Amino acid sequence: MADHVEETNQPQRSKLFPAGFDAAGGGGALRRLPSSLFAAWPLLHPTVDEAGSGAGRSLSAARDVAAGETLLVAEAWASAVVPEQQRRVCAVCLGRLPAATARLGKKAQRRQAAKGESAAATVAKVCACGQQHYCSEHCEGCADASWHRHYACAATLNVSDDAMASAHDKSVARLILDTILRGAFPRVDTDDGPDVATSRATWDDGVLLLQSHVQDQSSEHDADILRMVLAGLQAQAVAVVSSHKGFSIDGLRPVLLLAGVSAEEVSALISCVQCNNFGVYGGEGAHAGGSLLALALFPTAAFFNHSCRPNVLRSWDAQGRMVMKAAAAVAQGTPLTIMYGELTDASYTERQAALVAGHAFACRCERCVEEQPASIGMGH
Repeated sequence: MADHVEETNQPQRSKLFPAGFDAAGGGGALRRLPSSLFAAWPLLHPTVDEAGSGAGRSLSAARDVAAGETLLVAEAWASAVVPEQQRRVCAVCLGRLPAATARLGKKAQRRQAAKGESAAATVAKVCACGQQHYCSEHCEGCADASWHRHYACAATLNVSDDAMASAHDKSVARLILDTILRGAFPRVDTDDGPDVATSRATWDDGVLLLQSHVQDQSSEHDADILRMVLAGLQAQAVAVVSSHKGFSIDGLRPVLLLAGVSAEEVSALISCVQCNNFGVYGGEGAHAGGSLLALALFPTAAFFNHSCRPNVLRSWDAQGRMVMKAAAAVAQGTPLTIMYGELTDASYTERQAALVAGHAFACRCERCVEEQPASIGMGH
């Protein structure tokens, strides 16, 4: 008979994705509310669709709200500057980089970073991966940039060197890697970012509860993203172990979490991020000619449902946070909605096509019902 070994001192967090995470249906299949995510925002009342209408989790007004009242100021959990903007936009604050940066090629910037050479004041700083640029010493020295160097740099470089994927798929893969790695390696500082407990709560009650449509979004290009994400996670795990000074279970536990992640769980999270990310635009947004700067995941903002005639408007503050304000007076109990994407001036057909492709649903909001062509309404 084999000796019985009693298990003791089990870690509180044994898996990055908990047992309740439904890899087949996506995180959104979990029928629970984000218990802690909206504690600081008393105007928002989170609800879950129990009738099966397709609304999923959503937000409604906790009391009567006046026009212009701030409902939420959302911090990005993860972000990825799109490739065409990487030498123009700061990876931390999304501000413009000094103009001289554009004259430095990727290889020159990598050599400069590897040698530890200090750039001229007019030249932005660049991470060793060559994909993260910083507009100032402040942004380069902040905790978020330090976290990237230690826990995401190898994964980012792995994606950038992929010769098979499109630029868009690389941006999505980087955003998903940033999302997963922040769940595995939470920042431990409290001066200019969340503490570990807050990060864990955002991961558990925010990221893992986002709705996905993994069964509706399987495609060849999703396979490319999955391949890059899995390869990036492996590269980052190797990099963390290689740089780890001294053996420590606590120090290496995040790597063990990554080792336990399955392809099915990553595929479900890919769908979650694809369905719930926001484009960050320069200027007044795409409808006003602004350029796409980055893709970002805002877990709190993602709980707003969509309407083509929304009662909540979003904007950006100087810290790159998303600010949600009531577009008009809203009565208590009324569902709060935003517009997914930049579809204000789009036709009915254009809106439906964009929402089905990007979010896997056909919109039936008041505006769409009014603008729906008669032939569709008659079932033709």
